[in-house]
Amino acid sequence: MDTVGAYLRAHRERAGLSIEQVSRTTRIRCGALTALETDQLSQLPGGVVCRGYVRAYASFVGADHAKAVRLLEVQTNPTPVMGRTLEPPPAPSNRFLRPLPLLILLLALVALLGTVYALSVPGSAGSRMSSVEATDVDSGTTRSFSPLKQP
Repeated sequence: MDTVGAYLRAHRERAGLSIEQVSRTTRIRCGALTALETDQLSQLPGGVVCRGYVRAYASFVGADHAKAVRLLEVQTNPTPVMGRTLEPPPAPSNRFLRPLPLLILLLALVALLGTVYALSVPGSAGSRMSSVEATDVDSGTTRSFSPLKQP
């Protein structure tokens, strides 16, 4: 298996370029290019910067930059690039939302029981309205009507 350093060095030498020429054109320090060619990746900045170095170097020496980045990723990651699985992000904590349905159910039960109590207890709001009085304007008589009983 080729390493990214061996791959890039082979292409640089095939193109007849020195490290100084690559450094001048790509604006990557000679020390960083040497570390890259000798696979001393711990001496290089990580992540995006290192991948940028590899892309710039590979493009300048005429190598396939996508292959060079894949070689870099294989060297820096313990799992193969194609076999890597992404972990789903952690689910948001909903510990405050868990009791919400129970609280809603409890409030509905209290409201239902309160309504049943108010309508069944004598002297409550529901039983106070036992009759309605009406006065006939023409005759002046007053009559009492019960909404629950037929006259």
